[in-house]
Amino acid sequence: MMNFKEQLDVIAEITILCCGENEYNTLNNIFENIDTVSLFNLKDFNEIDVKEKSNKEEIVQAVRSSDISFVTITSGEEQLKLVHNAIQMCKNENVHTVGVGIKPALIEDVEKRKYFNHQIKYLKNQIDNLILIDNEKLINGDIILEELKELSNKALEDVVGGIINLITLPGIVNLDTTDVKVILNGNALSYVGIGNAIGDNRAAKAAKEALSSPLLCEPIHRAKSIILNITAGIDLGLLEINEIAELVQEAAMEEANIIFGAVIDESVEGVKVVIITSGYEDIRRLTVVK
Repeated sequence: MMNFKEQLDVIAEITILCCGENEYNTLNNIFENIDTVSLFNLKDFNEIDVKEKSNKEEIVQAVRSSDISFVTITSGEEQLKLVHNAIQMCKNENVHTVGVGIKPALIEDVEKRKYFNHQIKYLKNQIDNLILIDNEKLINGDIILEELKELSNKALEDVVGGIINLITLPGIVNLDTTDVKVILNGNALSYVGIGNAIGDNRAAKAAKEALSSPLLCEPIHRAKSIILNITAGIDLGLLEINEIAELVQEAAMEEANIIFGAVIDESVEGVKVVIITSGYEDIRRLTVVK
């Protein structure tokens, strides 16, 4: 079932709590001047020993007034302590919380990957939804660490930016936070597929690339809930939008709840398709340890 939404009447407030310096810098590049998005770097934040009380109060106030909060989840014992604090803060304020977990590849750090696996099984039950980006899946052929880092950062931008842009940017079809909460709910794991194409048949190519993305760790036909985000310049045609939507709907299970949005962004070359899948059957039995 494909659900369509018109332009928003209400401006949503969104908070992003970054528990790693790299994630903060990556997202700050795209949200620095967006008034409706409050972005915080929690590197120096500690719930027990806060260096500046005013800083903590500013974060709490932003979380309290937000419609939805994102928490970036990275590896490392120190960073995961910040994650626990950030999640607890969101729970205290009863805010819908979506985690975006960046799982290190084996070549990055074997021990951090094991530690991340251990923590994530607990954390996914503490938040409304956890979108998982597995850096191991981004490795294709001979790649250096710096290239892998760039790919991971781009995936983070596409996931968080894609969702928030559907809510906040003027578009052909917009979503609101209620739509996002319906899909990203149930203490479930979610996965992402990303496709980008230019030239002839760009819509179909971008959709097929997203559907076959290695980051989609579980097949789309098992997902009960799907967010489809289409982004392109002003030359994005309605037939292209329809073609992408049909390809995604054909790949999904018949009863899947698919919410759809299309926004205009002149900085995007060609057509970009981001698919976020969730609500897998028997999700609690799925393992994140690989």
